[in-house]
Amino acid sequence: MAQHLLLSAASRTLSLRSIYKAGEDAAYETFCQMRWPETDGEAVCPCCGFDEAYKITTRRKFNCKACHHQFSVTSGTIFASRKMDFVDLLAAICIIVMSADEASHWDELHLGYHVDRVNHSEIYSDHGKHTNMVESIFSRLRNMVQGQHHHVSPWRAVANVGISGSDVRDMLLEAVETRFGTFRAPGVIEVLTDTGSAYTAKETRIFARQLGLKPCFTPVASPQSNGMSEAFVKTLKRDYVRVNPLPDAETVLRLIGDWIEDYNENHPHSGLKWKSPREVIRAKTETA
Repeated sequence: MAQHLLLSAASRTLSLRSIYKAGEDAAYETFCQMRWPETDGEAVCPCCGFDEAYKITTRRKFNCKACHHQFSVTSGTIFASRKMDFVDLLAAICIIVMSADEASHWDELHLGYHVDRVNHSEIYSDHGKHTNMVESIFSRLRNMVQGQHHHVSPWRAVANVGISGSDVRDMLLEAVETRFGTFRAPGVIEVLTDTGSAYTAKETRIFARQLGLKPCFTPVASPQSNGMSEAFVKTLKRDYVRVNPLPDAETVLRLIGDWIEDYNENHPHSGLKWKSPREVIRAKTETA
């Protein structure tokens, strides 16, 4: 049986500083070595187990020489289909193994790593160690608030890692499709974000212009200039987070979608004369 990637020798030397300093290409190579330590990072087909494959370098995929199955380094792992940069995936691995509860399924991982364990049958938090990551998730919730209607679409929520440039580009496309029913805005529309690297990346700025969008950025340390998004996060915490029991990160991720749907469909706004965002959009559509 193949060794789990979290138990490989390569993964034990991970540090956040080294991950981000080395960059995306190095992160990809490290992930390959973690995934396939028996072959020193050379691809092994997850379907038939054959250890020879053609490299599809333009897509970072492989084609098995035996069964011709196409796969990637994340195929068959919990990271499959996650549109995240590999530096962020490695960072997630580095962070998530720092704390664990008393459950026995963490024991094998603990043998290869320094993992802070908390026995929840005895205590919730032990000298600062705990496993509740709810605030971490909300500090990394990103969304697009559409114009004066306060409508939130699309959105992404991740735990313990920052949002990726790929996620931002997906949201830009989804926002244009949702708002205009096409792949390009009818005129130049400004998109306001903070100065995070996922938003200011060259690929993101080029993609935005191709959609008919003009990227604009808030000044550093000036959250008030992005007031609509800040107001949304404040409302979400006040009216949804604080009135629900949230024991762990999985609970939050499961509920966020319903909260945003309720916010869009039912939540009244003083700036919309106490109507919900979708009520206003429907009214404008009917009178257009």
